[in-house]
Amino acid sequence: MRDLTPAELAGASLPDALRRIVADQPGDRTRLHVEGAPAPLPTPVAVTLLRTAQEALANARAHAAAGRVELTLTYLPDAVSLDVVDDGVGFDPARPLGGTSGTGLGIGGMRARADEVGGSLSIDTAPGRGTAVNLTVPRQEDVR
Repeated sequence: MRDLTPAELAGASLPDALRRIVADQPGDRTRLHVEGAPAPLPTPVAVTLLRTAQEALANARAHAAAGRVELTLTYLPDAVSLDVVDDGVGFDPARPLGGTSGTGLGIGGMRARADEVGGSLSIDTAPGRGTAVNLTVPRQEDVR
């Protein structure tokens, strides 16, 4: 099931799919920025970036009490980078990760997806200072 192209990407570019996701967020607290020249990506890479954005937004809604969430999709010469930054309550990254609330795969799922496409996921957070999630994936033509 995870290898199927999500409906959000069917006939749409990754920036367009992210715009729709942002538009569906409640209120006026989520923004998308696209930097660099968008280019087609292998489906596994686009799916990984999309699903990571969705999971990070869901976490910001469910756990962070964030007032603002900023997504930045950056097309670099050799990679594509996604940053999801919120101004929420943050968390202690040293605490063991528990199960999810049942709405997604959580941070463990984001890490597993990143590994599947040769990407790297980093999370910068601390209690009281929000969370920044970064996924960087190489722009390669043939991804596993």
